[in-house]
Amino acid sequence: TGSSNVNISRPPSFQPLPPASLQRFLRDDPQVAGMVLSDHRAAYNNDFYQSRFDLPTEIGMDYPPTLKPDELFDYTTKQGESLTKVATVIARTLYLLASNKSPADASKIEANSSTINHLLYCFLQQANCPLFAEVLTRKSSSALRSIRGPLPRYVSVPSTSANQITQIVQNLLAYYIGERIPSLNTSTECKTPKYDHINTYIFMNGRAVVNPDNTTSYASFCIRAPVQYSSAVSPAFLSNELLNSNEYSTWTESRWTVINTKIFLVSSEAEQTVTLSVGVVVFLVSLLLVYFINAKSDVLFTVAESTL
Repeated sequence: TGSSNVNISRPPSFQPLPPASLQRFLRDDPQVAGMVLSDHRAAYNNDFYQSRFDLPTEIGMDYPPTLKPDELFDYTTKQGESLTKVATVIARTLYLLASNKSPADASKIEANSSTINHLLYCFLQQANCPLFAEVLTRKSSSALRSIRGPLPRYVSVPSTSANQITQIVQNLLAYYIGERIPSLNTSTECKTPKYDHINTYIFMNGRAVVNPDNTTSYASFCIRAPVQYSSAVSPAFLSNELLNSNEYSTWTESRWTVINTKIFLVSSEAEQTVTLSVGVVVFLVSLLLVYFINAKSDVLFTVAESTL
């Protein structure tokens, strides 16, 4: 892999594929060509993969505690270095497969480490970052200021509108591969024409610019890119026949019900023994007291004779 210092090895033929979208295509046609990249051969390196404990620190996203917030955005983490090397290898490979160029020409391609570090920071550490604020609208950028930490990545049930992560990914793709339209300077002008079924026009907030009078303005722009939404819904839900065929996967969501728990405090054995002993003593004393009072009732409870 040249100067990227990435070691790529092929697993044995009997080694099954890890969970990947390619499996769905191979199920219909085993001759479909494809490749799955992973950081492990047979077992996950991250024991908490896709669990609630799958935190950035588990993949090498550690930041020095002495860095300021603006320095964290540009800091290169261990994971950022690894992804930069992998991205460089993939870019060079795709370049060679799509052209007749020599490996020497492909070796000039280098992934931008700053871009990768910015994406990692904004997606995994802090959504209120300069990159997200630049690619979103003015209103959405203002809403980011109230967010502490990353955006939630919970998919939820099907909805008519895309969630925050989906919208940001679409804007980021348009930002990196799209074309800016200088003639469209406002959000009202930056609309996707009805005749254009390939591209999407998105008006982005742009970077903040400090004016000489200490006021802040934004270098907003309109961008055109071949980026579209598509519903990520299993074909099983298209008809009852497909749903009952077990051909396509289905998902269910947990019921969000309130769980009530009662906690009872149990005393120690010594305290239980003392309580029982005191209770037995009180019971015996009460029996003796009642017996004595009953035996001496004629003396204790005399009624004075009334005189007429």
